[in-house]
Amino acid sequence: MHHQAHPSIAPIELLARIEQSTHLFFDVDRTLVQNQGVIPERLLALLQNCDKACGIATSRCRSEAEEIVSGTGHALRGLFSGPIVLEDGALAILPGSERTQLLIPVEAHMPVMSLATALVRKLERVDGEATWRRFPSLEAPLVQMPEGYEASSTIWEKGPAGCPDFAHVMALVRGQAEALGVSEAVQLLEIGDGTLRITVPGISKGSALQQLHEEGVLDLEKVVYFGDGHNDIPAAHVVRKGGGTVVAVDHHCQELMQLASHVTPLGLTGPSAVTAILASYLATQP
Repeated sequence: MHHQAHPSIAPIELLARIEQSTHLFFDVDRTLVQNQGVIPERLLALLQNCDKACGIATSRCRSEAEEIVSGTGHALRGLFSGPIVLEDGALAILPGSERTQLLIPVEAHMPVMSLATALVRKLERVDGEATWRRFPSLEAPLVQMPEGYEASSTIWEKGPAGCPDFAHVMALVRGQAEALGVSEAVQLLEIGDGTLRITVPGISKGSALQQLHEEGVLDLEKVVYFGDGHNDIPAAHVVRKGGGTVVAVDHHCQELMQLASHVTPLGLTGPSAVTAILASYLATQP
């Protein structure tokens, strides 16, 4: 397969597209923050001063998304005036609102939550572990199912040292879905770093952006989307198809790089890349 080796638009063209845009969307992890951290201070200031409607599209739930501004004195909605897409497209906080809204029919997310509830009930405590648990039928890995998810669920893995293996967890979850009779009503995705997403089939950041476009909340042609990884691919497809611009701020996902309108240099990735681009753009403004 041929992989794009160079950006298809130059940095100066990217700045022109940002100028013409109405919305900037950002993935969170490895795009706005590193290692589950908060938004760096300089990037925070640039987002505050940006004259575009800035939004995020993340796999995090609301409480996890709020962690990126914790301790900064800002609320999530105070910093991001554009749509806030959560749980990989299942939920959103729309402009002018503080309320989290389902982007899927209520009946569609019920099987997901039934499966998640059944899995939580199976977890047992482990000596010496504050938050990590174990499925009794599995010796390893340890897992964590964070609270706060409203329309999907996430299982984090803590595999044996040097031997992370999520296959056993995936098999257990599939078996539980079959036992509940919801196999066709749920989507199980291993999204990397030992993380399993349980969500509604067909739901993604891309489906959320498409829905918001169709509802008149945004115009995809005037969107610039910043992302780094595999779960940004559906959004990249939708934005590019709609005539918008996609910026890949890392190099570990070849498919995203192929889709991107612009790929940041090897030595400038993640929050540092976003900071540099926004700083360059704001420097052009009167």
